[in-house]
Amino acid sequence: MPGDADTIQAGIDAAAMDDIVQVAAGDYTENLTLKAGVLLIGAGIDQTVLHGQILLVPGESPVVTGFTVTKDGACDLADDVGIRESCGGSGGITTLYHNAVEGFATGIELTNCTQVEVVRNRLRRNALGLRLQSCTGPVTDNLVWGNFTNYAGETAVDESDLSGDPLFTDIANDDFHLRPGSPAIDAGTDSAGTEVDFDGASRPRGAEVDIGAYEYRPTRSWSPRSTPPWATAWPPTI
Repeated sequence: MPGDADTIQAGIDAAAMDDIVQVAAGDYTENLTLKAGVLLIGAGIDQTVLHGQILLVPGESPVVTGFTVTKDGACDLADDVGIRESCGGSGGITTLYHNAVEGFATGIELTNCTQVEVVRNRLRRNALGLRLQSCTGPVTDNLVWGNFTNYAGETAVDESDLSGDPLFTDIANDDFHLRPGSPAIDAGTDSAGTEVDFDGASRPRGAEVDIGAYEYRPTRSWSPRSTPPWATAWPPTI
């Protein structure tokens, strides 16, 4: 998408269980309700930007990956949460992987979810970064910093999460590669089993995987990708 449907939500509405709704790079202004069991895949957190929020319908294993979700320019929000699900104890795994959420009262809020995987997301400029309540599962390698409050609820802060300045190259121009000396370098874990970053470069390149979308390279060159290389091989091996 675009092309197969007029809006992202139209593509979601037409999808069946285990279908992939793949969204091309670009800026989109709409609020999304993701059906259970549908995989919503953007081109990357610095490429596919949603001005709106994502509400997850309780049920089997929704997946959101590769998006920047921002309140900037959004309208008609149901509430002031970037990505939200209240699972009601239903089965399945809620997977939020490699997303950025910015500018909301709460960035990500998950409640009463049997199993979650919240991995390698970036939450900043929110009043509250991440709230988990009565959820189980890995919450690792996230960059949660620059929020008024970073964590709330029963969120267990993993040692691989980073709540300090990660020293991105140029935040103002959406360049989230790591600068020399970044505390995110070699600070992550490989719980998601990802072999490449969003540039297509192999990871890890050092002792451990770096936190964030990109592995640190002192000298780097790459070609823009409309489709990240892992998008055709979802889900990653855990």
